[in-house]
Amino acid sequence: MKKEITGILFFFMVVFSLISLISFDPRDPCLFFSTGTGGAVNNLFGVFGANFSGILVGLFGIGAFWIPFLFLLGSLLFFGKQSGRALLPLAAGGFLLVLTTGSLLALKQAHYSFFGSRFSAGGIIGMPFKSFVVHYSNPAGGSIILLLLWLIGFIMATGFSMVAFYRRCKSANGKLIDQAATTMIKLKERRQKKVKIRQNVKEEKKKKRAEKIKIKTPDPRPMPVKPIPKQEVFPFMKAGPGFTLPSVNFLDDPSPRPKSTNEENLHMQSRLLEKKLEDFGVHGKVVAVTPGPVITTFEYEPAPGIKINRIVNLTDDLALALRAISIRIVAPIPGKAVIGVEIPNADRETVRFKEMILSPAFQETKSALTLCLGKDIVGNPVSAGLEKMPHLLIAGATGTGKSVALNTMICSLLYQLTPDQVKLIMVDPKRIELSMYDGIPHLITPVVTDVKKATNALFWAVKEMERRYELLSKMKTRNIDQYNRKIAKEPPP
Repeated sequence: MKKEITGILFFFMVVFSLISLISFDPRDPCLFFSTGTGGAVNNLFGVFGANFSGILVGLFGIGAFWIPFLFLLGSLLFFGKQSGRALLPLAAGGFLLVLTTGSLLALKQAHYSFFGSRFSAGGIIGMPFKSFVVHYSNPAGGSIILLLLWLIGFIMATGFSMVAFYRRCKSANGKLIDQAATTMIKLKERRQKKVKIRQNVKEEKKKKRAEKIKIKTPDPRPMPVKPIPKQEVFPFMKAGPGFTLPSVNFLDDPSPRPKSTNEENLHMQSRLLEKKLEDFGVHGKVVAVTPGPVITTFEYEPAPGIKINRIVNLTDDLALALRAISIRIVAPIPGKAVIGVEIPNADRETVRFKEMILSPAFQETKSALTLCLGKDIVGNPVSAGLEKMPHLLIAGATGTGKSVALNTMICSLLYQLTPDQVKLIMVDPKRIELSMYDGIPHLITPVVTDVKKATNALFWAVKEMERRYELLSKMKTRNIDQYNRKIAKEPPP
């Protein structure tokens, strides 16, 4: 109750002091600094407001206008956990702020006019204080001292931190740069897509024109009607003893690597990187180049005596000089006496699923649930075992490749496991992503699109999980691999 009453009083003082100062009139009667004749009171708060504003303006001049702001800070700080400790620096800093504001304004002129009234710059306290500081430190030094005291008072009163403000500005600037770079990449990709679409449209128009020219003959003849092609039934589409895994020939072959990653272009980029670093006073040479699907890594060996931090600090300058969106410097590369400079490729390479399936990382794996994940930064295929990450969550913004990743993982299982080895439950409330898998023999139930049926399917999965836990507990095994090996050696009675 005390805090609430005190807070209400503080807020009242905010309103009272602000309105009294705004409606201040030097002709109003005041106990100490009155120049009026005892006539009508023009202050909106009457005699109380006239005396209050007259005393503050007489003592501190224009600096008195900080008083409402200080009362507002006091009302906010009072409800904190350490209101007593917080109000003490507020009072000290507020006094400095009020005093030095009038003294700083008095350096230019003694009086100012606004709100229809004439105000003293510093009052009977601020003006002598300004004169004292200027007398012993000259106008230039006095201005600096007063400005320093004003800054100290502002920090004490408001709790403002210049270091924290700088860090926030730096962080915001970094985020803006990242967003700008991401926007530039997206705009470039959109332009490339539009160019490809236009090229495809032109090619289709050319084909249609060529077909029309071929069709136009002197004696038109009726064209034979072709039967509608039917989907061929392959052996792997039927479950049973004769089930075979799908052939890799159904997958698209990888497209040729972009011209930007050929040997001549990489050699030219290496010489350009060396030249730009020499322009900044860093000498060395590129000893190896590793082109990846999206980024090319240049292994740069600096000359003796060149510090690594000197090269790392040139990241933004190198990006500007090489006209790259961004550059990442790995200093140094683990196990090597070189520095890695990663530069984005001008043309991104499309990673095909067929490459992943035929890679040794997938073919020679010992895991039965191997998932193809794509290529790493240097272009090596990457795969991982699903049994090592059973609680896998795929998340991301729209258009970042979630559907591609999910389809790749599902096809990774279909290309290595028969329906007797793995069973799947697919839930697709959107009826878009997984409908193409409806009918494959690996499904326990057709693709679930109804939310209510999805609940039943998940309940069944939970019960099956509990049943398997009981079996593992009876056989004293930790996972399904140990259980299968133990069953193979000692079949249950």
